[in-house]
Amino acid sequence: MPTPRRAAVQWAMRPPLTALAILALGSAVLTSCLQKSLDWYIPADAHEYVDLCVQDIGPDCEALQPTMRTLGRDISVLTTNGDTTEAFMAYARARGLTLEQFLASPLRERYARANIFPVDRFTTGTFTALDGAAHTFVCPDEWSCVMDGDITLNHSMDRKRTGTVYRASRVIFP
Repeated sequence: MPTPRRAAVQWAMRPPLTALAILALGSAVLTSCLQKSLDWYIPADAHEYVDLCVQDIGPDCEALQPTMRTLGRDISVLTTNGDTTEAFMAYARARGLTLEQFLASPLRERYARANIFPVDRFTTGTFTALDGAAHTFVCPDEWSCVMDGDITLNHSMDRKRTGTVYRASRVIFP
């Protein structure tokens, strides 16, 4: 049991330690805010979104990035919601590849071309991906669409931005 004097000293020391802890936490939050990330920053266009997505989400954006660098700004891109590492590893494994080998193979380009469309935004109608496959879109509003009757797409960028990123309900492999 601490003496009353010791208890008083411990109590007196508590506020500065609490203040230091709050300051450290605040610094960590501020530092993360200053780094461009999809959590804290709204990308200027679909290209910048995918560049940030490579850092934040994973292999689907990493597979899209090299192909997107060769394209103009008025494109619509399909990415998925959340971490896709397991799905990509299974897809690569089924073809006798590791994830790293897949990302360095022609299959990466095929995946990218199946998920990039040369249109600024989707509306209800038929649109053709860069791989030549036509897809039917039903878009009840400007923020969401259903592709081919079963893949839900949610618009994930500000309407004023160039190009569009849609979050798909599942990974779309060619």
